[in-house]
Amino acid sequence: MADWAELPNAVIAHIANRVKVIEDFIAFRAVCTWWRISTIKEDFDVFLPQLPLLMLGAKDDDYREFYSLTKKKIIPIFLPQARGPHGGNRWSCIDRGVLSGNPSLTSDYVLMVHHYGPASCLVIWRPGDLDWTHIDVVNHGGVAALIYHKGEFYSMSYCGEVRAYQVAGPNVTDQPVVQTRLLAEIDAEMYDNQLNLPDVKYYLVELSGALLLVTRFANVTYDDPNSIFHTVKFKVSELDVIKGELKEEMKTLGYSSIFLGRNWASCIDSSKFDGIKPNHIYFTDDGLEYDRAAEGGAGKDMGAYNLEDEKFESFYPGESTSLICPPVWVMSSVM
Repeated sequence: MADWAELPNAVIAHIANRVKVIEDFIAFRAVCTWWRISTIKEDFDVFLPQLPLLMLGAKDDDYREFYSLTKKKIIPIFLPQARGPHGGNRWSCIDRGVLSGNPSLTSDYVLMVHHYGPASCLVIWRPGDLDWTHIDVVNHGGVAALIYHKGEFYSMSYCGEVRAYQVAGPNVTDQPVVQTRLLAEIDAEMYDNQLNLPDVKYYLVELSGALLLVTRFANVTYDDPNSIFHTVKFKVSELDVIKGELKEEMKTLGYSSIFLGRNWASCIDSSKFDGIKPNHIYFTDDGLEYDRAAEGGAGKDMGAYNLEDEKFESFYPGESTSLICPPVWVMSSVM
């Protein structure tokens, strides 16, 4: 029988073209040196829908572990650059970033970044810019969520303000770089009072061309240092970006599921992935500011929420916590 490492280059590339899941493509290239040489990142269709991996809580070593929901297994990856804080002020950091396009496919894109330190700050950068353009958000309640949707950036503040940002092209000189408008004001008190004044967090996500607002309700005892952030309910509503108003609450996502957490929110078609349930919200801990003092750190508030019957279930067998970086969703890419 011929050695697998002796397969012709063209045959290996043809097989690689038929791999649909990026983690399988990475594993395929890792079989041996010849297979890695014979396949390039262009052999993988980057437009295929992908499922996020769960990056588990940080440990005191140079490896990070990633959990696959479809394969139900943990994948260790050597990642020394992700080990712990790297000096400076840990309260001065990048919170989230959003691109208007894929830099690998186009040079016509905008990067918007939210970072915080002494104050919350939103900035944008375009290819060719010599400096960042700053946007005032300090007086607008900070930034709880950020997304790019149909040609504009949108932010959600902690006090319920939704703002839209129109960014001019690099060659436009007769208008401001960024034009901002208040789109809507969401009143958290409009929700059920029976939830006993829970902590509220907001997420923006796109589904079938519509912009959705996901509201997460959690209980936490502020004067108890051992109290952890505990999610009790989610609500999903479509945000009408034309009228600037919130539509009625949605009770179904169809075959779609939402993945959200501290750094990210996205929607996927669950029918394309084994083991992923439709009409569910898969969430990771977003109460880092409350859970740091808890035993083991943050990461305990994690699970899947059925939007129809409002029940919770686990998707990870065990517990993964960290004082520095609790579990978060990551979308892998071919580099």
